Amino acid sequence: MSEGPVLALLLARQGAVGILRDMLGPRDVHEAKATAPDSLRARFASPEPGPENGEDSHSSINLLHGSTTEAEVEKDIQFFFPIEHTVAAIKPDAYTNRDEIAEQIKSAGFHVAARRDTQLSEDLAEQLYSNLKDEPFYEDLVRHMTRQVYLL
Repeated sequence: MSEGPVLALLLARQGAVGILRDMLGPRDVHEAKATAPDSLRARFASPEPGPENGEDSHSSINLLHGSTTEAEVEKDIQFFFPIEHTVAAIKPDAYTNRDEIAEQIKSAGFHVAARRDTQLSEDLAEQLYSNLKDEPFYEDLVRHMTRQVYLL
């Protein structure tokens, strides 16, 4: 397969896997041209190899991919559209504005998958900020983060 840009489309509809499979046609381009000439693989195949098109033409290479099973759909989604997660912690001084802050985060396109009001123990705060242990403000930070409830 050649290198270059790829357009990945995440498609959704009832019966999507089977309908797309029918639209694409057989995986083998020659078979697609012979048995499903209106299929996407037949219509958008590379030119046949020959002196006029260059001997290194890729006519036998399947130029289109479509997931053929639900398991393959999940694998392809994870490959092309991996979900990224992050954590936003609304610290004690901003806690009274937590709902407004959460709404602004949602309006930026985030889905809040979990929400928890909590109070950090000293041990948990030390784990959370362990990368800052050598900083001069570390003790104050741990003390500040354990003094009241905040939103995770």
